[in-house]
Amino acid sequence: MTPRPREEGVALLSVLLIIGLMAVVSAAMLDRIVVASHLAANSGVQTRAQGYAQAVETIARVRIGDAIQAGELPPEWQTRPLGFRVPEGAAVARLSDGGNCLNVNSVVQQDRVTGATAAYPEGIEQFANLASLLGVPRVQGERIATAVADWIDSDSIPMAGGAEDGGYAAQGALPPNRLIDDPSEIVGVQGMTPEIATRLLPWMCALPVGGLSPINIDTLSPERAELFAMLGRRGLSVATARSILRARPPQGYQTVQIVKQLPALAGVEMTSGAWSQLQVTPRWFDLQINVQLAGAELNQQILIDGQDSPARIVRRRRFEP
Repeated sequence: MTPRPREEGVALLSVLLIIGLMAVVSAAMLDRIVVASHLAANSGVQTRAQGYAQAVETIARVRIGDAIQAGELPPEWQTRPLGFRVPEGAAVARLSDGGNCLNVNSVVQQDRVTGATAAYPEGIEQFANLASLLGVPRVQGERIATAVADWIDSDSIPMAGGAEDGGYAAQGALPPNRLIDDPSEIVGVQGMTPEIATRLLPWMCALPVGGLSPINIDTLSPERAELFAMLGRRGLSVATARSILRARPPQGYQTVQIVKQLPALAGVEMTSGAWSQLQVTPRWFDLQINVQLAGAELNQQILIDGQDSPARIVRRRRFEP
């Protein structure tokens, strides 16, 4: 039986629709295959970049351990980056003293056995000192420092001018009552404002210990002299601190005793705890690694504790350049 013209037209239209549908499905499948291929390639590149970063990290740890055991770090260790050529790219490591900052956890002391933290008055005082040197009104700085101590200490009893759980109930964020991992965690403490946080945070770090912050007199930049000046109870201005850092010999002061005998510090009042903070050998190292590989980029910031043997990784974070 010969098909009628109308039936032939319907059949042809059906075939064309099927062909069109197959083309759409094929295009979608091809697109997914291309995307999957790109993802797999990118994943492979990122995995390789991570491997190179880990290799650089290991080299840095070994060099830190060897230098500390030898009792001497190369003079250029903070200024000369370590470069490594890798297939299809390069890796660069930059090392700096990770202790030249105000450790936000210094407002408490930590029990070595139980891990419990308790407010540390001298640490609170130095926090307030730095805030004052950076232009924060003294009374406001003291309140913020006390609030930070309450934020970190283990108890739930607020100090005068501080705040515990009851002071934050409306915010829905309670104090962690433990050492914190990042200075940005204090932006929500009572008395803190965005303006003050912007002033303070670039000068702060979060080391995994309580107690007074170690300040390395031989590696501290004169541009950050406020970190030296905050140690003085009386007579140590930022200008004096900066002049001492600028007058530092090429090989460094090498001993704290030499610093104590400087004429510029003759009338300065510092506690025994503050003097013990001054160091000439770093313990904490900040390692920044940049890996560029086949168009991809990986950046890591690593905190290393050089006191342990071998040097120990404390914290590892990715960051945007």
